[in-house]
Amino acid sequence: NKINLYAYVHAGPFSTQHAAYRKLPNQFNPNKFLTPTKISQNLLKKYHCLESKLVGTHKFYSIDSNFKNEVLNIQKKNKSRKLLLLPQGTIKEVYEFCQLAFSAYLKDIEIVVRLHPAFSKNKRISQKINYLITKSIRPDLISLSNENLEFDIKRSSHFLFRGSTSAIEAGCLGLTPVYFVSSDELDMNLNSLDGINIPNSLIINNSSELENVFSNNITFD
Repeated sequence: NKINLYAYVHAGPFSTQHAAYRKLPNQFNPNKFLTPTKISQNLLKKYHCLESKLVGTHKFYSIDSNFKNEVLNIQKKNKSRKLLLLPQGTIKEVYEFCQLAFSAYLKDIEIVVRLHPAFSKNKRISQKINYLITKSIRPDLISLSNENLEFDIKRSSHFLFRGSTSAIEAGCLGLTPVYFVSSDELDMNLNSLDGINIPNSLIINNSSELENVFSNNITFD
């Protein structure tokens, strides 16, 4: 009897994700695929021509079945706008995101920096970010998050992203995505929301374009 071998797509997939292209012995190759979100399901089909079953993720469904409505209600009540930075787990991207956002004049917009779990207890990176905060235009409006992702999503209106898988959750829960284009050729096509038609006004290359997002009150419906 044939035994089905299932694979769960934890993140992405992305075109630059080297692990997704590694060769395995035939007996270890999965023949069934499970995906956490519709976005991941579409990406798996786009990059690998593979069908999958949408099963969701515990990050959504173990919390509360009405979590999305809860987030939307909180955002409606909270008229202030907040920008959530969601860099990937690379030091280079963390610094790029911070330097971009901290040098932008965003008036009264609060900025919340959320680190990848791999960096959550890295004192060196935290110290560097806190130093960059002191050199920013509005250090009083910038904080380094110690909260969980759900809390940060609830208190934010926009999120800055590139390849972070947390962007999928933030996007699915109604926050406005702001895509930061990389100048690095290896990262230029990295986009964890690939397949979502993000308008050019929300695709930025520098701090002045980020300023335009908020000064023009641009949102994503």
